[in-house]
Amino acid sequence: MLPYAATRALASCEHEGYTEAHWATSDARLGRWFERRGSYLFARLSVGNKTVSYDDFFRAALAGDALVSPDPLHPAIVPPIFDPGELKKLDRALEGLFGLTKEKVD
Repeated sequence: MLPYAATRALASCEHEGYTEAHWATSDARLGRWFERRGSYLFARLSVGNKTVSYDDFFRAALAGDALVSPDPLHPAIVPPIFDPGELKKLDRALEGLFGLTKEKVD
């Protein structure tokens, strides 16, 4: 039953427009901070010349109003519906953690 349910859920997501193109719209804001595989996000703990702990990353994400996985071995998930403003707040919180701005990284 579990594989059947997973297959139906994936088909439903694609039917609703949640395809790779949809998930890729988050990359502009989140690509510096996460490695994305489909809708799954894995934290980048080294950005620029700075490396941070996962605990610090987790707290900074919370400050940016985002709840990421509390376990670094398990990915976070991009929600099907997100607002660019929400991603901007997370982006700014993680910039503060790493002491970076978009201009310094690009």
